[in-house]
Amino acid sequence: MPDRVHSRRSLRARLAVGVLGFAVVLSATLLVQGYWIHESVEARAWQALLNAEREVLLGRHRSGLRAALPDTGALRGWLLDGEGTGRPAPELADLAPGLHDEVRDPRTGQVLAVLVEELPEGRLLLSLDITELERDEWWQAAGLIASALLATVLLSALAWWLGGRLLRPLHRLSAQVDALQPAALEQQLEVSAADGWEIAVIAESFNAYLRRHDGFVARERSFVDSVGHELRTPVAVITGAADVLAQRIGSEPALTTPLRRIHQAAGGIEQLLRLLLVLAKEPARLRASAEVFDLEDLLPDLVEDHRHLCADKALTLALGPLAPSRLQAPAAIVHVAIGNLVRNAIENSDGGCVRVEVEPPGVVSVSDPGTGLGADEIGRLYAQRARRGEGRGAGLGLALIGRICDHLGWTLVFRPGPNGGTRACLDLRGSLAERTH
Repeated sequence: MPDRVHSRRSLRARLAVGVLGFAVVLSATLLVQGYWIHESVEARAWQALLNAEREVLLGRHRSGLRAALPDTGALRGWLLDGEGTGRPAPELADLAPGLHDEVRDPRTGQVLAVLVEELPEGRLLLSLDITELERDEWWQAAGLIASALLATVLLSALAWWLGGRLLRPLHRLSAQVDALQPAALEQQLEVSAADGWEIAVIAESFNAYLRRHDGFVARERSFVDSVGHELRTPVAVITGAADVLAQRIGSEPALTTPLRRIHQAAGGIEQLLRLLLVLAKEPARLRASAEVFDLEDLLPDLVEDHRHLCADKALTLALGPLAPSRLQAPAAIVHVAIGNLVRNAIENSDGGCVRVEVEPPGVVSVSDPGTGLGADEIGRLYAQRARRGEGRGAGLGLALIGRICDHLGWTLVFRPGPNGGTRACLDLRGSLAERTH
């Protein structure tokens, strides 16, 4: 699967995180709600218990209330009537009338529920020791929290596992899409009944797109074949007419040179047309046209074909040194690609020497005396001219050379020349037929 997919959080992880967040919020809400309900019920229970005890004390011992108050055990009572005897801790004595839950006695450390009421005889305090109950309550709360955390983890794990099962058909569909070949026709994605209706809808939509794509490719191939046939015909006519004229005029200097230029231009157009038709189809057909040849045998003719471009300039075209290089590649494409670099070097130089060499084996260098620009600027200039269609001859332009390099595993880089100017290096080592020394 492409790396860019892994750089994002997967849908499976989002599902698990979403369930985890929902479980955490739900557990927290239930715990808070349960705690509030528990505290409310507990307060009501202490209120009812202490009120009942107060009624018993008041009903039976109205005449001697102080003596009847319990002073040992879990339930204790005090009557604050100003006599100052048997008073509780100040923190209890200063409590306002009403029920007070979870009050800690600083003297004993006990947790108390305290009922305070104003009576004619004085202030009545009844306290109930709930220390053990509070301790049990906290243990129960810890158990509930632990259970909630465990349930949250288990629910998240279940969501992760279920997400994997639900997304498995999508992963299989993605693998099929990734295996599609751009040049192949009649490709279709396959889904099973167990994959689900949604996956089937996606697959069918993609299959419909593939069918439209097949139709488009078929129309394009038919158009390219038709255009190739139509363009080859006038080129052949021009070449044939030039040959007939050359035979009739003999060696008349005024006409021989223009006819030779016509013949060379027609041959270059036919070669370029053949290359463009191959590029317009598919890389496999381009690689299938490879042949084994020696690069050092191809370059002398190539240089001679371009020498006439230097006629109007104080410019020379030199060849060598040439490291032996046996290539397995389309010879016509190699010829046109190197020829384009030579033509660009000549067009961007006014004087000096343009040198073509091969060193190390499989690396063609075209050095020009330059125009005073840096290598990056020269590269941008060449690319702009290629896009705008500027320049003389039937050059491919660097954009198409880059496409050829992508298809055949070549590279093209620009570096500063040894004596200034620019050096274009076309690395053909990916097409070396054998190691040469």
